[in-house]
Formats: sequence, C-alpha cells, structure tokens
Amino acid sequence: MTTTVTFDTTTNDLYGRDLSSLIVSASAALNFGTDGTPNNRTRVWIPFTSVPLPKNLSIISATLKMWSDQSFGTVGQHLACEAQDNPSAPTTWADLSTRVQTTAKLTIASMPMYAGDTEITFDLTTSVQEILNRAGWVYGNTLAILSVDDGNTNASAVRRFYSFDDVNFLMPKLEIVFDNFVPRSGMV
Repeated sequence: MTTTVTFDTTTNDLYGRDLSSLIVSASAALNFGTDGTPNNRTRVWIPFTSVPLPKNLSIISATLKMWSDQSFGTVGQHLACEAQDNPSAPTTWADLSTRVQTTAKLTIASMPMYAGDTEITFDLTTSVQEILNRAGWVYGNTLAILSVDDGNTNASAVRRFYSFDDVNFLMPKLEIVFDNFVPRSGMV
C-alpha cells in the first residue's frame, strides 16, 4: 500500500538575480533562466517546511509540480534539493548564490517552452531521497528545491512559474509517494 503526501511551498519561495544582487520574494512569479539582461542569471529557492517524513524513508517518487506563467528563449536548468538538513531562507544574493545542490539532480539541457497556465512536473526522486538519507535529516525539517541555471547568457531566456504569492494560480507543490507497508516480525 502506498501513501501520497503533498506539500505546498511557503511565502519564502524566491528567486535571486545575479547582476542586480536582488532577492525577489514577494513576486507572483519565480523566474528561471536569465532576467532581462545578458548574464543576469537567476537562482530559484522553493522551500517546503515542516516535512513530516522520517530519516531514511524509502520513497517511490518525488515530483515537483509548478504552473507556468511565461516562457521564451532557450533555458537550461539544474533542479535539485538544497544539500542542507534544514535550510533557512536566503536573505541576500550572496547567500543564495553559494547554496549547493544535492549530488543527484535533474539536468534539463533545454527546458521546453510551456503554454501559460499549464501544470509542469519535474521528477526529483533521487534528490529528495538523498536529503532523507542525510545524517542530519530529522522529521519536521525544511526541504528546499534549488534551481540553478546552466550558464546561458541569452537575455531572452526565461521560464516563469507561479509562486506562493500569486493569488490566481496554484503555488509550487512537492508530491512524495512512499510504500507504508512495514513488515512485522514472524511474517514470511
């Protein structure tokens, strides 16, 4: 028997811009790729707080679900969890730009164009499993998704997804499926 749990992001979801050194946290959209100027690459941080999953839980799948807003240009991304046991929200670009992803990551060499208001899913199973297997992971920690661009310098290369702050569409969600069957002693 499997169990599916879904977590919503919080008001702390954000993105940062390289050249402007800004953290944008109260926006209706999360910008992936570049942000209007060549080399103005972005990083996106999406937290899921108080995750009630135990250490070393073996998961079947972990899917990040987002809803597209705008899409143009050629964008490449590396999506993964932040390699921390219980990360807190970054407050500056300097902080966000040094955050490290898990070894397991989803690399998208060319993120496709998405029609607006479309649900998009990303398989982050191996990255989430890596976090749950960390020595310092405990039930109730924050698990954060970190998106890092692939170095594209095209000014017209962005994917915008709705954030927690958009009131018209669904915020990013993390859906985790695990097998909740626990063998009892004496079972063959």
